[in-house]
Amino acid sequence: MGAQCRHPCVQSIRLLDDAANEDAPLFLAIAPVAPHSNVKIESLEENIEDIVAEFSPPIPAERDTHLFEDAKVPRTEKFNPEKPSGVNWVRNLPRPSQENVDFKDHFYRSRLRVLQSVDETVDGVISRLEKHGILDNTYVVYSTDNGYHIGQHRLQPRKECGFEEDINIPLIIRGPGVPQNATTEIVTTHTDLAPTFLKLAGAPLRADFDGEAIPLSQSGLADSKKTRQEHVNVEYWGFALGEGKDWGGDRFYHNNTDKVLRIISDSYNFYYSVWCNNEHELYDLKDDPGQLKDLLGGADVSTLMGIPLRKARHVSGCGRHFTLQATWKILTTHLRSASITFMKRNRRRLSILAAKLVTSSTPKARSSRKRPCQSLWQ
Repeated sequence: MGAQCRHPCVQSIRLLDDAANEDAPLFLAIAPVAPHSNVKIESLEENIEDIVAEFSPPIPAERDTHLFEDAKVPRTEKFNPEKPSGVNWVRNLPRPSQENVDFKDHFYRSRLRVLQSVDETVDGVISRLEKHGILDNTYVVYSTDNGYHIGQHRLQPRKECGFEEDINIPLIIRGPGVPQNATTEIVTTHTDLAPTFLKLAGAPLRADFDGEAIPLSQSGLADSKKTRQEHVNVEYWGFALGEGKDWGGDRFYHNNTDKVLRIISDSYNFYYSVWCNNEHELYDLKDDPGQLKDLLGGADVSTLMGIPLRKARHVSGCGRHFTLQATWKILTTHLRSASITFMKRNRRRLSILAAKLVTSSTPKARSSRKRPCQSLWQ
């Protein structure tokens, strides 16, 4: 792939100049490759498992190679933990060596360095909009297509998991009517971007859109706390891959198919997942932001939202120390009292979640290791 250049926005600026000279609205999407890993394909085969490829740290411009010499991956509690976390293949990961950890820090610094080109792209676009006198009449939206984990939960660099590092990504918007220096915790996904753009353009919204327009005014943001959904569905189908060096273990993981329900508000923050091999996870991110205490996997937790969890005998083969029915009863009771509107609007999704929590103590046949399971909750 080569070095990710310092001025990747040259062509974008030319397109912006051409559009600004026309007496018409403009739309410009810019997708820099940074901070993607440096990819070298050795052998391209029909079977994806037989493809030989190298994913090395991204290559910054020469003038940026000296930056961030002391930067390291933040040493949070979930970085290279002593005890394994997660379920499925994640829980079987060995704890990386110090040499591996040092390499992850190098990988992290490389990503910071190549991001300098993205910073300059943003600066170049804003400066050009100012030059053309249209900045105050232009909406600028900044986001990314995915997050990234480096060392959290013992993972090698990559992006295909449901942990917060992979799915909780930035979304920054400026433009006419957008309040300055304001932040919001309302739940949005990338499926909301298309209806948002169409609404800004004054175009009609289609009934079959998966998402809904994101409120951008102060009043709209305030109203959304009462009316907007508090849940989001996250899913991934297929395999997972580890980038960087080969540390002597498996870097290709089958059965990485899962569906996740995230429920978020000022009062609660839950992550519930169902994997293709019928393993389940439930995290209370208010008390466990690192997602290290799986409430369905024997975590040493005695309360949920401050309410005592009724202990139950260990369920053979599932590793659960609390009755799933008791867990769900606490969730539904508390969620209903906290947000009646949410419960009414999302009764079907929560009923599905309840059914899964209640029935998951009876494991189904595990799917083949070579083929991801295709039957998750509908």
